[in-house]
Amino acid sequence: MSSADIPSPPSNQGLDTADPVDSIVCAGCSKQAFYEFLIFMLPIYYFVIVGLKRYLALSNDNTLYIGTTHQNSYHMKMKACKIMSGLYLIQFLLALVQSPETNWAAYYKGLSLLFILGIAAWILSLKLLVQEVAKGLPQDFGSQRIFWITHCVVACLRILTSLEVSFDRK
Repeated sequence: MSSADIPSPPSNQGLDTADPVDSIVCAGCSKQAFYEFLIFMLPIYYFVIVGLKRYLALSNDNTLYIGTTHQNSYHMKMKACKIMSGLYLIQFLLALVQSPETNWAAYYKGLSLLFILGIAAWILSLKLLVQEVAKGLPQDFGSQRIFWITHCVVACLRILTSLEVSFDRK
């Protein structure tokens, strides 16, 4: 593939160019990439740091705590963690395999490596969940629960912004 065959990055066509984000976005990066790899990944960056800290603290603590385990929600949360890590894996593989014409993230192959952090965050969430339940601890709000809540909010915002962009281009 020659350099003439490589398409330019997705443009901000149809988006408000008076947005202050435009002054922050790096040259050659689209606003979509800025939102995807910085704003929408914030819960993942947060959880990789805070969740790993909690996981390591619990790994070094051999105390068993007396607590109740809600088996139904535990199994649902385990499945959700596995599904989310699988979705990030699919997103990462598609960015590597597809052409930039069909997948905008394929244009930013280097930045697409950040999807691996999404996979790691959800696997860490699963391992932390297993460890907390094994020790009889509730899920910590500052790590586990805040990650799930913020990731859900960000996923909804991601869907809304992608719908907004697609309607603006019609």
